[in-house]
Amino acid sequence: PEEFEKQGLTTILQGFIRKMNKNSKIHFYLQIAEDFGRVDNKIEFELYSICLELVNNIIKHSKATEAKIELSRSEKQIELIVSDNGIGTFKNESDGKGMKNVKARVESLNGKWELLNIENQGVTNTITVDC
Repeated sequence: PEEFEKQGLTTILQGFIRKMNKNSKIHFYLQIAEDFGRVDNKIEFELYSICLELVNNIIKHSKATEAKIELSRSEKQIELIVSDNGIGTFKNESDGKGMKNVKARVESLNGKWELLNIENQGVTNTITVDC
């Protein structure tokens, strides 16, 4: 979308988090490295879409009180971490479409997705992508 291209990932995420904190019982924190800057449009859009999917999962399933989105980059890689302090993952009888979407988006960026699940302590999703 044009608005996205103009503003970039960091500005769009800041607005998204403000909205989430107004409309959700979960408090969301956003931490973006000062020198993050802009990256390729496709990478920005896919990372944003991944954030939406993971935040949606947190709201629907985690029973968390807090969640955090962290975005940083080195010369070669971008790292996105989405975590919560909820109940951890659960046995889901549905088809897990959201998680399949995340997996497909990470793969489309040739990235890597690590999921750390600690029962009653939450879930941490770490996505790394070459830039």
